[in-house]
Amino acid sequence: MHLYETANSSQSASNAASLRSAEANPLASTAPQIYPNPFHSTLQVELRDSQTVANVQLLDARGAAIQGIKVQKDGQRGQVFAPATLPAGLYLLRLTTKEGKTTVHKVVKQ
Repeated sequence: MHLYETANSSQSASNAASLRSAEANPLASTAPQIYPNPFHSTLQVELRDSQTVANVQLLDARGAAIQGIKVQKDGQRGQVFAPATLPAGLYLLRLTTKEGKTTVHKVVKQ
């Protein structure tokens, strides 16, 4: 009986931690979909909750904007075309919506 109570209290603690995590990050359910990640030359971006893409930037690991990217925006969707000369590595994708929300996401170029 004692082991069951321990397992049950462990599960309750896990559930409570999940709830706190969702409360601490209210954007978790509204996070954009970014795929494929890792990518070769093109990233797809899809926003949720009727948000509209206003600005998309691809940044290097130091936070400097990558020059030569092309972005196509269509409401809640966007495509980011990286230059062919962009080396493989870790990059940051900064998304800003017309509603004023800015998020930064790690992406990997293969």
